[in-house]
Amino acid sequence: MGVRKKTRLIITIIYVVLFLIATPSIVLYSLGYRIDFEGRKIISTGGIYVRVLPSGADIIINSVKSKTGFFSNSVFVQNLSPKTHEVLIKKEGYYDYKKELLVKENEVTKLENVILFKKNIVFELLGEDIDYFSIAPDNNVLLVVKIEKNKINFEVTNLTNEQKQSFSLVLPKKEVKTTTLDLKWSDDSNKALLNAGNSYFLLESALQTPKITALSILANSKEVSFNPQDSSQIFFIKGKNLYSDKQNTPILKNVVAYQLINQNITWLSEDGFLYTSDNLGQTKNKLSSKVFPIKKDSEYKIVIFSEAIFLKENQSLFLFNKKSNIFENFYDNVKDLKLSLDGQKLIYFSDNEVLYSILGHETESILLKKSSEETTDGYWLNNDYIVSADKKNEISISEIDARGNINTVNLPQTIFISDEKNIDVKNPKIFFNQSDKKLYILTNGSLLASEGLIP
Repeated sequence: MGVRKKTRLIITIIYVVLFLIATPSIVLYSLGYRIDFEGRKIISTGGIYVRVLPSGADIIINSVKSKTGFFSNSVFVQNLSPKTHEVLIKKEGYYDYKKELLVKENEVTKLENVILFKKNIVFELLGEDIDYFSIAPDNNVLLVVKIEKNKINFEVTNLTNEQKQSFSLVLPKKEVKTTTLDLKWSDDSNKALLNAGNSYFLLESALQTPKITALSILANSKEVSFNPQDSSQIFFIKGKNLYSDKQNTPILKNVVAYQLINQNITWLSEDGFLYTSDNLGQTKNKLSSKVFPIKKDSEYKIVIFSEAIFLKENQSLFLFNKKSNIFENFYDNVKDLKLSLDGQKLIYFSDNEVLYSILGHETESILLKKSSEETTDGYWLNNDYIVSADKKNEISISEIDARGNINTVNLPQTIFISDEKNIDVKNPKIFFNQSDKKLYILTNGSLLASEGLIP
């Protein structure tokens, strides 16, 4: 009996020791802790939360598959080691999405703005032999232009009810086939300023019978724009002075470039200082504290987004620092820039690059896309995705989430309209309509509109 008691005691002690060893491990494991054998330490785990549209996608993290359902388009995976994990999102008929995400201890890494894009996007042919198109700021009016010798034909389409109206502009003694058109809409979308062959015309598309009127007062003018608050008033620079079509005398003198925001004018003067005033040119206020050297042969443009004031000198972009009150170099070789819908982010294009920055943050520019050909234009799809085009005949959709890698989808360079007709994309001009979520493409005289690209 003594031997048996001793054996039972030994076994009991062994179980107690194992219990004392295992219990903390089980508790720590349940609390999300793991043993890092390489580092010889205990680490805490994290998680990844993924939300994707459309629903029904497979979300694969470290080869473990989860599926979003009809009522939920998100997945939360816990107890992941603090390291880089691969996320793969797949759905039949859509391009795959891949992202490498870093998980940190006791933190949830979020990937919640993913959109999958169709491989076969349906396009509609809106018209042929078209030279130019533009969509008004309200995203409801489509203007299509066809140029003939000495004549410009216009067609205005209401995108809501598809009603169309046509009218023409005859330009005597002028060959306009090779003329580059430039059109600026009023903020209320009722009017547009057309520059054709260095002549300006007022297009009134909201009338029951649209009409176009020559504006001889704008001859030899530059920086022509509507008053944002009153589309019946037009501002323009002539002979270094800023005028309004409502008065004969200058509103402001020695103006290099200006921008109208609400009822205020912000302008760069010939003296190299930045000023602001009301739209009557009164209550002037000097903003800058240091001269910005004005170059005689350079072109200047002021662009204001929210509280940020940008100045373009040819293709060099400068940002006005409101703490030091001076212009600072922002980025070289910028062709154009666009503000995101939430007013917080900016995309801009150089000859071969598409980049973005967050306004108000001291962060460097983030490269979204680099191409061997010149980038021609780009638009925000929403606050997280952009679409851009280049002279390589490539239209691309890119996310702006630069963590790990940037997902980019290149649309097919041949668009199939029907079994009998397909269109090759060459040097496309694009526009994304925030109202109907459609991508409009002008290529080889054919105007196309996609199905809705995003939810």
